[in-house]
Amino acid sequence: MLAGVLASVVSSHPLEAQQEQATKPPRARVQGTVWDSTRNVPMALSVVQMVTSDGLSPPRSTVADSAGRFVFDRVMAGVWIVGVRHPRLDTLVLEDVAQRVQVKTRGTAKVRLSVPSGASLSRQVCRAAPADSTGYLFGRMSRAEGDRRLIARMVRVEWLDLVVKKGRLSREVISTVDQASDSDNFVVCEVPVLASTRVQAWSAEDSTDAIDVKFPPSGISRLDLFVGKTQYVRQAIDSAVAPGDSPPTVVLRSGSGRVVGIVRDPLGQPISNASASIPGSGPTKRTSATGRFEITGVATGTQLLDVRAIGFEQLRIPIDIFGNDSTVMLYALSRVTALAKVDVRAFRAVVISPDMVKFENRRRLGKFGRYFGPEDLIALSPLYLRNIIDRAPGVRVVNARVSGDQIVMRGTGFTQFCYPEVWLDGFRIANDGSVDSYILPPALRAIEVYSRPTGVPPQYLDTADCGTILLWSGPRELPGVLRR
Repeated sequence: MLAGVLASVVSSHPLEAQQEQATKPPRARVQGTVWDSTRNVPMALSVVQMVTSDGLSPPRSTVADSAGRFVFDRVMAGVWIVGVRHPRLDTLVLEDVAQRVQVKTRGTAKVRLSVPSGASLSRQVCRAAPADSTGYLFGRMSRAEGDRRLIARMVRVEWLDLVVKKGRLSREVISTVDQASDSDNFVVCEVPVLASTRVQAWSAEDSTDAIDVKFPPSGISRLDLFVGKTQYVRQAIDSAVAPGDSPPTVVLRSGSGRVVGIVRDPLGQPISNASASIPGSGPTKRTSATGRFEITGVATGTQLLDVRAIGFEQLRIPIDIFGNDSTVMLYALSRVTALAKVDVRAFRAVVISPDMVKFENRRRLGKFGRYFGPEDLIALSPLYLRNIIDRAPGVRVVNARVSGDQIVMRGTGFTQFCYPEVWLDGFRIANDGSVDSYILPPALRAIEVYSRPTGVPPQYLDTADCGTILLWSGPRELPGVLRR
């Protein structure tokens, strides 16, 4: 397009035409702006180029300012093609955004260059008008080893859809697949931009990790994926069962990959004793006094790195691991906002909901379960649900490979382990690694953990031979709380 025109003009433009134009000093001006409609901001520092449509004048170039404005002075009369180049266009996989402009002998010709809106791009790419709050995910798939080419490939995008059916809150998993063998590019359309979305790619028996995807306001997200050699092994969960029982196992992904990194705080100081892991790919590693960690034996390709440290926000990002790559990467964690210390002396049941009154009554008996009230959650200030659940006896939170963290309890009877029922504010939810998709720990007000069916409130007692976990949402500080 514009690049081809520029190339042809640079290679040859008649000297006679230049001499003829030189006899008439140009007095016209071209000015305009460059706008990114996908983000609704000016495209600052973009390179704007002009070339005549007939190729008789040499190309001209300038750089737009911070407001996306540009000006060309002393422009010859005629028809010009004005185009823009910017890394943002590469991200959206767009060709040069260009526009024709008629320049007269005198005066100013105005032009507005604009990247199409997200809805316009969706119509072009998906060949259909996008539904409300939907967008598309696109990218390129390559192999992490060898010539980086794939024989066949498949990309699956999955998201949550919460529905209430017959008084139950349930999760419906919606997924869509892009599959082809003649192209490394993939496009998945009509993905909800506000949903909890994950993507995973396969080529034959090899695959990437399940990667979390976040959509910008434009509704367009790009994710380039590398598929590496993957082996699947079973590992025992030896601490999830009683002594003498055969431990349950989980399937882990392994390979020849190696990840080396250094974890630092916002001031550049190393963070020691932080945990780093590739979820679903083996043990967690701790950082040294210099903030360094090393994880070996993981699958190559695009994987999800999880870094956690007390007092810091969790870092959960996709990384690309190659077989012969030993580059040390730097990872910075942001500090968690510290809240003022709260000294709780008493709670008055008359100001809380009936469900919480029943919770307080059950906690007062305290015979069958492990109870975490508002004051406990204020004191613990958990960043993750597993930070609380792991404190209950007979309960373990394990990684369920693609799904996420799953709650496991000691089994009864002939079962070695079991998966408890989980209820949120009286609605049953799935214990398949998606609990954090329903509610975040800061929104929790109380938790009840029953590791055995004995003692479970009758209305939450299921026929399954396992325990039950009750989650209650709401504010932890209420009117009627007395403080010093």
